[in-house]
Parts: sequence; structure tokens; C-alpha cells
Amino acid sequence: ISCSLVGSEMCIRDSSMSDYEKLKYIHDYLVLNVESTVEGDYVDSVYGALVNKRALCEGYAKAFSYLCNLIGVENMIVTGYTGVDHMWNMVKLEGSWYHVDIGWDQPSEALRERYPDLILYQYFLVDDAVIQNNRSINNYLCAPPKAETETMNYFVYEDRYAEDYDKAIEIITDSCRECIDSVSYTHLR
Repeated sequence: ISCSLVGSEMCIRDSSMSDYEKLKYIHDYLVLNVESTVEGDYVDSVYGALVNKRALCEGYAKAFSYLCNLIGVENMIVTGYTGVDHMWNMVKLEGSWYHVDIGWDQPSEALRERYPDLILYQYFLVDDAVIQNNRSINNYLCAPPKAETETMNYFVYEDRYAEDYDKAIEIITDSCRECIDSVSYTHLR
């Protein structure tokens, strides 16, 4: 397996992984390993995110774009406004464009303290409708491509999207079973 390592933890050129799996891996790596902050040196850069492990939205977007380029996934950085200037990514996956916002998938500090391995996916491979709910996109130099499908959206792709009560109960039950099955009881002995 040919791998490109970032630090000692990331292998994203595994040919057995789909592009979706590689993007999810990069997303999860950045969420779990990079502290969201506006303070510090280079927080607006790839270096800040991948070496110093500290970034603001610009650093997350640049690091995600850099890693997408390493794995050959077409991508772009998008700028906009969310009450403040903001930056995130778009990726082309299986012929369609999607938004990815690593910074907004960071759990709050309180959640991170209680659940250090928590990863949110509210802004992983989402369409324009989700993004335009809480931000405007800058079209000064050029308009980004349309993101009009939900096919590769995390919740749709992973079968975690419920359109009715019964499906919601099924998802919750399955998630609880997965949690129970993954717990080690050796500490109880």
C-alpha cells in the first residue's frame, strides 16, 4: 500500500479506500487533532493546522484542500459570511459538488471535554441548501459550483437520515447497539 503520511498518524493514499472514505478520514483527523482557535501563530495556514495542530476556519480550509490535492480529489476553497468572514471547502465527489466545513463540525469545548472522540458531520458533504441556512457565499471573483445533491452526504450515505419516526428509532437503536458492542468491560474485573 502506497501511503502519504502527515505527521505519523495519517495514511490517505490507501488504494483500497474510496474517495468518500478518504475524505471522511481527513475530516475526522482534522476534527479530532486540530484545536479550533483564533489565537496563535499560523492559525490561518496549512502549517498551523497540520504541524501546530491549531487553526481557525482559514487554516482548516487550507489544510483540507491541501490533503484533498494529495489524494487527487478536485476541491476549492469558498469564502463567505456567517456574521463574520468565513472560509470552508467544496469537493467534487462522484461527479457532484459538496460543501465541507471542518471548523463548524468541531464540537463545542464543553462537548469535547465530556466526549473527546466526538465527531460531528452536520457540514460534511452537504448541499447548497444546508450551507445557505446560516451563511452567504461570496461571489466576488467567481461563483462556486452548485451543490445540489445529497447522495454522498454523511447521513444519507451512512444510512443515518430518518424521514419518519420508525426510521429514527431504528437509527437510534442501531447506534446504541454499536456503542454497547464497542465497550470493553475489562475495567469491571
